[in-house]
Amino acid sequence: MFAPGPLGMLLMFILIFAAYLLVSALFLRLASRWVLKAWLRWGHVIKVVLINLLVLLVVNFTLGLLFALSGAMPMRMHDDPLFNLVSFLISMAASAYVYGHWITSPETDEPIGFGQGLLIYFAQLIITLAIALVIGLLVGLIVAATGH
Repeated sequence: MFAPGPLGMLLMFILIFAAYLLVSALFLRLASRWVLKAWLRWGHVIKVVLINLLVLLVVNFTLGLLFALSGAMPMRMHDDPLFNLVSFLISMAASAYVYGHWITSPETDEPIGFGQGLLIYFAQLIITLAIALVIGLLVGLIVAATGH
């Protein structure tokens, strides 16, 4: 069995992270076009994606730590509906804040604010769900057509 060495693992990490950045930037760019009616620059969108990633890493690590300190079993937190709800709501608010603070309005060149940041977050969610639905339907049709 072949196992990649450290250099192979590093290369794989870089490729996966680059793909994550590209897809996240594309979804954010589409969502901001939908909400703001203007295209954002790729460099700016990638910067916002990176800032949002860092903020969400800190937020989710802190939430996991707080739940673990409160007596929740760390390996079972993903099964806890309360943890999932709190994590989703706080992550949503954090992302909306980042978008509202770092994305500027094309007309005024001022930050768009929390409300429009929240709209961009929901637009991203709708775009992601629509793409997942299309992929799921295509896979289902292929599986049904091949009889497997």
